[in-house]
Amino acid sequence: MLLIDACADFTESADRSSMAGTCCALIEVAQTSIREHVPEDAGPALVRAIVVARARSVDQSVQSVRVWSTCAPLALIDVEPWDPLCLLLFLTECHLRICVTHLYSTKGGWKALGDAPVYDVPLQIALHAEEWRRTPLELEAGLELRRVDALIAERDIERAAVALVVCFEGGAEGAAVPTVRASRADVRLLERAFLLDNLRFVIGVELGVYRDLDDLGPDPFEHADALTAWMIRTVEVDANNALLLRLDEWAVCCALVPSDIGAASGERGGVPQEHRNGPSAWILQKVKTDDEYRQIMAASKKNTEHAENVYMCFAGMLEQHFSFDWATRCLVARINPAVALRKIREYAKVANASTPPLIVQREEGRATVISVHGRVECDTAARALSAWIVMVVVHMAGAYTRKANIADVIERIRKPPDRQVDNQPQEIVGGASIALRETLD
Repeated sequence: MLLIDACADFTESADRSSMAGTCCALIEVAQTSIREHVPEDAGPALVRAIVVARARSVDQSVQSVRVWSTCAPLALIDVEPWDPLCLLLFLTECHLRICVTHLYSTKGGWKALGDAPVYDVPLQIALHAEEWRRTPLELEAGLELRRVDALIAERDIERAAVALVVCFEGGAEGAAVPTVRASRADVRLLERAFLLDNLRFVIGVELGVYRDLDDLGPDPFEHADALTAWMIRTVEVDANNALLLRLDEWAVCCALVPSDIGAASGERGGVPQEHRNGPSAWILQKVKTDDEYRQIMAASKKNTEHAENVYMCFAGMLEQHFSFDWATRCLVARINPAVALRKIREYAKVANASTPPLIVQREEGRATVISVHGRVECDTAARALSAWIVMVVVHMAGAYTRKANIADVIERIRKPPDRQVDNQPQEIVGGASIALRETLD
């Protein structure tokens, strides 16, 4: 009963201090249970505590984010020191998973653990459903000790396998990895991997609350081709050095994954002072090989070939010509999921019928456009911007601010201002040259 009571105390704790205290108590009780006896009726309490630990790690990381509105790479990469409470929640979850694994193996299956607990928080309901889907598959496949770098490299991290590495030292005789000993740095990187997995899942859940929009006319992506052509024209003709540098940095930022930040900056977070002008390149240099670094940096200079540069070109155009900070108000970058989730939640709090849509950058160039009216899934950045424009036209009568109308933006994209062309030919040859000399004489 001690384990069940400790789980109940943990799930009922509210403030940070009580969370930390109940985490420490629960870890101690779980360690004793693992060594001696895990109660057979503890299944529902263990699963509920795991779900609560995951939800709290998300909430704590989102609350700790200070700079969440901007999409500047430095603000996204220059993170705060890692929260020690998140480490406690991670260790608690790992010990609880070992208890669940023990019950699974001794009671003969996942369903034998007991009925699903009752939750009163939507996020916990969603996390429990994911636990009910993923954990049995992982346990049925069997567990073995694996190296930390192999676990972190997985797209969907194996949580029970991580718990095995964190809670035990060494392996069974004759195992493929006879000795696996996680250092403190390994444990914290595994904790970051758990947190990033949680954040990615929760972002998907919170975007899924918005209904699919099907009233945007025959083609919500009608401006996509024009936007792509306009971006190329902007880069090759109109861009100044400030925009080109911004595009270079953004391209490198898009080439990174969220775990790269943790691997480069460590528990202290932050970017060294001498690298704050190019934080994305600093992260890239820390986590990639020399060849990979050179390839990505060279590719970042090919501005017209990086499809997501259309976001920065669009933001620059609205800032310069319409005094609208589009990147801050309407774009969510994917490189820092905690910042992304904070921005999505803040948008949900204040959005109304006159609030412009929000573009949420996703993996592999995809994006989700959301507003109070619904959402549109897009597979390219240009299509996302097109859907954003069409949503403003259809649901906001074209007024994305009180004074600005999207018709002017569309006109600038589809028909840029004519440039004055000097009537005098660049090179005077033949009869024209002779006539000119006679005139001068």
